[in-house]
Parts: sequence; structure tokens; C-alpha cells
Amino acid sequence: SIYTTKEGLVDNLAKCVFESRDGSLWVGSNGGGLSCYRDGQFRNYTTKEGLVSNFVRSIGEDREGNIWIGTSRPAGLCLFKDGAFTSFTERRGLPIQQGVRAVFGDREGNLWIGGDAGGLCRYRDGVFKSFSVQDGLLSGLIRVIAQDRDGHLWIGTGSGLCRYRDGQFTGYTIKDGLAHNAVYSIYEDAEGTLWFGTQRGLTRYRAGRFTPYTTRDGLFQNMI
Repeated sequence: SIYTTKEGLVDNLAKCVFESRDGSLWVGSNGGGLSCYRDGQFRNYTTKEGLVSNFVRSIGEDREGNIWIGTSRPAGLCLFKDGAFTSFTERRGLPIQQGVRAVFGDREGNLWIGGDAGGLCRYRDGVFKSFSVQDGLLSGLIRVIAQDRDGHLWIGTGSGLCRYRDGQFTGYTIKDGLAHNAVYSIYEDAEGTLWFGTQRGLTRYRAGRFTPYTTRDGLFQNMI
């Protein structure tokens, strides 16, 4: 099936898609706002309903099932709970600049936020805590955040991959076996193997070893 504004989608240029635990499908657009598809119908949200911006860059869910939306133009973070938005911007302590590219709720109840600039931040108990290259991050540009089955946090940046474990960051780059330092996506399969999509290929992480794959190994294209 194809869904456009004719079927109720808020905008035809979809920027991100996220399925929440209740089965709802959330779609962020590049200037039109946010759509939620549930029970065969779209419900749309824009700045009129409380979004910081109609440019939605990322969508995530916390441990309690609340939906969080990251925006750009301006950079903002929105909590959607009980049908209403609560917004966070730089004025309200959000230490992210330019745009919120990644939002991820871990199993411990922390919300992790990454942006185009400003590094990584953790939101817990109403307080934002920032992490930068001085803390061990490889870059202030954060593209993706995920947690593996062992509870370790993985952060894809513009300059490599970081693992956050026991309060410490460990960085990995092409020197360690990554296909490329620009990491765009992270996935853990049923066997616990981690896969990282990069600008120039796919990387597998298993048993402590990185293995890169490119079009020379059979990939359709290198941009993952």
C-alpha cells in the first residue's frame, strides 16, 4: 500500500519512521510535522499542537512508553504524553544545537539524545547531562543510538563508533575494522551480532571483531 497526503499523511516527504510498542506507526516529515498511524487512520500534529518545529528528525520511546520527538529549525525535544506535548529547547536546558538527530530510551529509564552539534546528552530525573569529545566521544555529531542485549550503549557519530559501558566511552574507527567512520544505523540480530551501516559499507561486530562488507562483497550499494 502507498500512503500520501491523500490518505491523511501530514506531508509526503517522510524523514523518519518509528513503531512504538503499542503498534502505532509514527512518521516525521521534513517541514510538515508529525503523523501517527493507528487503527487504520492518521492523526497529525504540528507546531499548532505543541511541536517545537515541523521539521522532525527523530522519534523514540522511553521505558514508560512515552513518545519523544527530536526536531530541527530550531533544535528541540518534545515529550508526547497523555495526548499533549511538553517541549524542551536550549532555553529549557537542552544542550543540543542545530537539530536532534537521535532519541533513544534505554532499559534503565534514561533518555539519550544526540544532535548535529553539541554531542550526546542524557535526560534523567528532569536533568540533562552532556557528554562531549572531552569525555571520550569521537565527534559532537551523533547520528544513531542503540543498546545491545548486554546493556551497552552504542553511538554512531560522524567520526566513528562509540561504546558506552560502565561510565566510559570506547571509540572505534576504520583502524579497528569499520567500513567507514560515518555511522548511520545500528542493528542487533537474533544471535546478538551487531551490524553497523556506514557511508561506505556495512560492518559486522561479533566476538569482539569488526568485519566490513562493501559492494565488492556483494552489497547492492555502500551507503547503508
